[in-house]
Amino acid sequence: MDSTGKVRIMSMIISFAFFKAGNAMSCETSLITSIPIKRCPRNELEWNTRAALLNCSSINQTCVKPDKFEYHCILNENVTGLVEVCAPSKHVFEQKCLHFHTGGKLIQESIINCSSGPITCPKAYRSTEAYKYQSCYDSVNENRIENDRCGQRIGLDKSKSCDNNEIVMIATGIIVFTVVALVLLCVFIKYYRKRRRRNRRNSGNVEPTKTDQYLLDTTHV
Repeated sequence: MDSTGKVRIMSMIISFAFFKAGNAMSCETSLITSIPIKRCPRNELEWNTRAALLNCSSINQTCVKPDKFEYHCILNENVTGLVEVCAPSKHVFEQKCLHFHTGGKLIQESIINCSSGPITCPKAYRSTEAYKYQSCYDSVNENRIENDRCGQRIGLDKSKSCDNNEIVMIATGIIVFTVVALVLLCVFIKYYRKRRRRNRRNSGNVEPTKTDQYLLDTTHV
């Protein structure tokens, strides 16, 4: 075999090895360990503290060796929140944030990039180093804080816009209230006028209609 052939074979072996390392393994037990959380660790100390608390390696599973079943804190499936989960680690070869796919029961790249922010992620990193790239969590945290603010004090902070659905609901409520108030006002006015005419008729002091007035005028001529 010539040198060119050897180079090609070596390239194929290396590519296959990277492909296997990059692809996360699906694990049924990971789904059981998935827990929603408001905030992920911000540094290595916090990450290791949470990892020790969950103790993923002690969980009974048949997917990987115990020391390869590791703690993660990543985006949820809809990238609207955060989850802590025990899962086989993976290598990421794109500048993407990670999320836990409940259907596949595995960790995979999300649609959110980690190539922006104070600390950008490299083109290759391990899933257990996600805490280093806080920009992955920032968008979720900002949305949660804004939604909480809108839910508690809608319209107080003019620099922040509430969720569109909340605005539509509020506007609809105002319109319905206004319409109901106008209908009740019309009913009250109509009832008041009817009652006033009845009282005058009963007292014998009924104002003549235009036709009666015309007949009276022609009689006196």
